[in-house]
Amino acid sequence: MNIIHIGYVDVPIIEADLNEEGLFGSFEFHPQPEIHIDSSLPPRYKAATALHEILEAISAIYGLDLSEAQIRTLEATLAGIAVRQPDAVLGWLKLLGED
Repeated sequence: MNIIHIGYVDVPIIEADLNEEGLFGSFEFHPQPEIHIDSSLPPRYKAATALHEILEAISAIYGLDLSEAQIRTLEATLAGIAVRQPDAVLGWLKLLGED
């Protein structure tokens, strides 16, 4: 289990068997924020699903009320940037930690 910090909220990311629900992932805000990712997904799909659910969490926590289409668009474009330009993304992330 990993924990992602979204603003003031700590959100655990839990891998679980979601086959019965027919889901790749889910985000629940109440009673406790949690992201669930289907443990049987291939690594690339786990990562994309985690990104999707993190965007869902950001939308819920900050009251953005993003539509599913908006979240899917952000997920696909951000994942595409990371896959096609990993060195650039890592460089940008490194700059975030600098003064």
